[in-house]
Amino acid sequence: MILAYGVYRVFFVYAHIDGFGKRTSLPALTEDAGFPADVVRLSGLLSWGISGAVFFLVFVGAAAILSYIFLAAASQRSGRSNMVLVGSLIAILAGVVWTAIGSNPFAVDSLNSLILESLELMNIDMGRELFNAFTPMMLGITVLMAFACMSVLLLDGGEDTDSAQSLRHQVRRVNTILFTGAILLVVGIVHANAVHHLPDVFLRDDDLATWKSLVTSLSASTGAVWTMILISIYLPSIAVLRFRAHAVAKVALMGNEAETVSGWFAEHGLSVGFPQQLAQLAALISPFIVGGPASPLLGLLGG
Repeated sequence: MILAYGVYRVFFVYAHIDGFGKRTSLPALTEDAGFPADVVRLSGLLSWGISGAVFFLVFVGAAAILSYIFLAAASQRSGRSNMVLVGSLIAILAGVVWTAIGSNPFAVDSLNSLILESLELMNIDMGRELFNAFTPMMLGITVLMAFACMSVLLLDGGEDTDSAQSLRHQVRRVNTILFTGAILLVVGIVHANAVHHLPDVFLRDDDLATWKSLVTSLSASTGAVWTMILISIYLPSIAVLRFRAHAVAKVALMGNEAETVSGWFAEHGLSVGFPQQLAQLAALISPFIVGGPASPLLGLLGG
């Protein structure tokens, strides 16, 4: 995950994307009056409010599920290693959240003034605070996902046939982490898209088309980044478990407890059918799909 984020930041910085807006004059916001403008404003508020409420509820649920998986796996190890892992999670989580407050490492900060000014013009109470809390919440869940996977992987059941049940339990936990994280990231992208469409009602027609095009590009790039991070968390974790399962299967073959590796996998519930593979693939690329190809549909909801 760190490697994926680091590679993205290198391209982000060297392409001078983070400097956009410093040499560009941003459009001015105007308070248009009249029924059509009020309808557009109400539509934006409804989209922001509904997506924000869903995002907050999903965030609470995801945090609870991931914390449970992490703590349940951590409790099965010795006290010292357990304390080190929990302490590392708290320290990294606090550091990531602290550095992300008021700044978005996945966006162009110079454009935030338009959104913050729109929140003020719409008289949204706590709008600035909620806007600044969004990125720490997303990054916090990402850290929880990584540590939950790490905690599950540290439960090494050995290489005997009795470890098949433990492996099956670990695979289920990692898949639960994947789907939990994917749902939160998708809902987060939907809410972020609604937030970025709040200025629509205040922009003149010539600026509005350009702004919507920019929001679509930002949404696609954000979805791609979150998909890359999701893949960097899930694929190494599931690969480790598959390697362990193959090792156990080979031991079973040597002991004449199974005829083939695939047969042993099927017997112990470790085979992955096409529907499961399709569901896992859909979860992995869902942030990119929602942020990219599906972003025009989200634009209809926001503006």
